[in-house]
Amino acid sequence: MESMRDTAVCVGGEAGQGILSVGSTIARTFARSGRQVFSCQDVESRIRGGHSFVTVRASRFLVRAVPRELDLLVGLDRETYRLHRDALCEEGSVLIDPAHVEGSQDPALVAVPLEGLAREGDGEKLMMNSVAAGAAAILLGLDIGNVEAVIRESFAGKAGEVVSGNIRAMLAGAEYVEKHFSD
Repeated sequence: MESMRDTAVCVGGEAGQGILSVGSTIARTFARSGRQVFSCQDVESRIRGGHSFVTVRASRFLVRAVPRELDLLVGLDRETYRLHRDALCEEGSVLIDPAHVEGSQDPALVAVPLEGLAREGDGEKLMMNSVAAGAAAILLGLDIGNVEAVIRESFAGKAGEVVSGNIRAMLAGAEYVEKHFSD
């Protein structure tokens, strides 16, 4: 069962990497588990590009702002780590593809091969956001069944293969974290 304490997550990356999808999946999964949720996004134009991020705060109590410190930073690119690492609380974690932090000895790192897992099983690089959502869910103690339900709802208007591919990608991320980072 997940913790009911206040939790803050930031998901960042380049415009077009599915930052909003990951943030929305995390926020909606928290809401399904009875938490109050506040989300704030700073999203650049896909054409112009640039760094985009979504911050989600979940609590048992009504929340109206994001906190200064993060419990989890989900980086879909190197820039996210550079820009937001200092906002991590002392016990916080950084979920990121190891290719973006090569050589780092940061003890907060949870290095998950997001792109590699997305490409496995006929997947696409684009689905690395779903891999990240699954990995983040495990780190946050969220119910994977709720995450799957949110993904099904989010992609309901898409072809069946899009839905099943994103669910497979999400489960790959969840399984990787369970296997390599469980206590």
